[in-house]
Amino acid sequence: MRIRTTNPFRDFILHLTQMTIMKTLRYFILTNAFLLASLTCLKSQNDSIAPIATEPLKRGIYKSHQDFVANAPSDTQSFYLQEKARKKGLWEGTFNRIPRYSKNGRKSKRIWGFSDGEKAHIYHEKEYFPITVEGHKMLFYGYGLSEASESEKAMAWAAAFMGGLAGTLIYELSSNAVSKREAKTQHKLFYIDQFTGTVIPDYLLMKSGYDFFNPTCQFFIYRYEKESIITDSVTFILNDQQEIPLGPNGIYESEISLSHAPHKLCTADSNSCFEFTNKTYEPTYISVSYDAISNGWKIEEVDQSTGLWFLNKTDKKQKKSDRK
Repeated sequence: MRIRTTNPFRDFILHLTQMTIMKTLRYFILTNAFLLASLTCLKSQNDSIAPIATEPLKRGIYKSHQDFVANAPSDTQSFYLQEKARKKGLWEGTFNRIPRYSKNGRKSKRIWGFSDGEKAHIYHEKEYFPITVEGHKMLFYGYGLSEASESEKAMAWAAAFMGGLAGTLIYELSSNAVSKREAKTQHKLFYIDQFTGTVIPDYLLMKSGYDFFNPTCQFFIYRYEKESIITDSVTFILNDQQEIPLGPNGIYESEISLSHAPHKLCTADSNSCFEFTNKTYEPTYISVSYDAISNGWKIEEVDQSTGLWFLNKTDKKQKKSDRK
C-alpha cells in the first residue's frame, strides 16, 4: 500500500522510502533463506563425516577401523616408534614406523593401525603407512597388492558387494596382484571406506563406478496394519526436511546416505520421533504403526528378515485393497 499526504513532494519521498524498505526486506528474507538452506546442506554433509576428520587426533593404537573413524584408540598404553628405512624404488627415504610398548619393547599384535597424535597410520602389507584424511576422503599410499595378501581377499569381498561388476573387478584384482618382492617396489594409492574399513585401490574404485565418497543404502518405511484404526494417510518427516506420506499398508522406498550422525524420522506434529544410525551398506527397514494403547505412532527399526517379511505382507494387503 502506498502512503499519501497532502504534499506531492513528500508523497514522492515517502514512496521511495517505502520501496527501499520493501526491497531491503525482500533481500533480507531471500538472503536468510539461502543461508538457512546452505547451513542445512552443510549439516547434512558434516553428518556423514567421521569424527577422525573433525576432531584433534588422539594418540593410541587402533584395534579396528571403527576405532580409527571414531578417533577413539582402544589401546592407549605408552609406546614409542621404531623406524626402519625403506630403500626400494620410490620408497627410498621413507620409513616403516613400528609402534612398540614402552614398558617391554614388544609390538602390539593384531592391530588395524595407530596414531602418534599428529598422524594416523594403517597396517598394510605388513608395514605401516600414513593416512591422509580430507573430509569424506581417507587415503594412503602403500605397497602394491601381493598375490597371497590378506588385502587381496578384502578387495575381492569389496568387489563382490559392489554388484554386477564383481567378475570384472575380481579379475582386475588378480591381474594387478604381483609377487611380494615386486609389490614392495610399487607406489599405489588406496582409499579407505570410512564405514566398513575396506581398503580399495584407486584403479578398482574408478572401474566400479561406485560413488565411494557419498555412500548410500536402500531405505524402506512400511506401515503394516492388520486392521486399520486410522484410515487416513499420515505424513512423516525425515531429517526435518523430507515429507513422506503413508496410507494404510503403504510402503516408501528410496536411498538414504550412510551417516555417523543419527537420522531422525518424526510424525508431522513431532509427537512421535525415532532416531537411527546406518553405518553399513545393508538396507534399512523402518516400521511405523498406530498404537491404540498409547494413542500414538510407534516407529522402530527392524532387522532385514523381519523387514522383508513385513514388506511382503504389506504389499499383498495393499494389492488386495486396490482390487476392491
